[in-house]
Amino acid sequence: MKTQLKTIACAIALSVSSVAFATGKSNKQVPKFEASAYIAKDACLHINVAKASEGWVTVSLKDTKNNEIYSENIAKNDLQYALKMNVSNLSDGVYTLEIASANQTITKRISLASERVEVARKVSVQ
Repeated sequence: MKTQLKTIACAIALSVSSVAFATGKSNKQVPKFEASAYIAKDACLHINVAKASEGWVTVSLKDTKNNEIYSENIAKNDLQYALKMNVSNLSDGVYTLEIASANQTITKRISLASERVEVARKVSVQ
């Protein structure tokens, strides 16, 4: 198990509001949910989801081989959701964060890299 603190090679800043058309004769657009995600210095992935209406939303994290590392369904009655996921044990590489409902999907890439530690050495001859 790795104990090194992971840092971000590529920070995620998604504050995306996906839009779906409302039913009926109106052309008014109604957002189904908004989501934001970022990785903090403590090697935790923070995900926030705000739903405009009731409905199921799934949050999942996958590796490059499309293996699901984490998945959680947000209850249809929960309009606000927050998740703090420790990613320090994940291997370096690229991962896919997917937040999806029946009508929309937000997909973002996350790149994790170990912090490089440089050791300063002094060599002295006596």
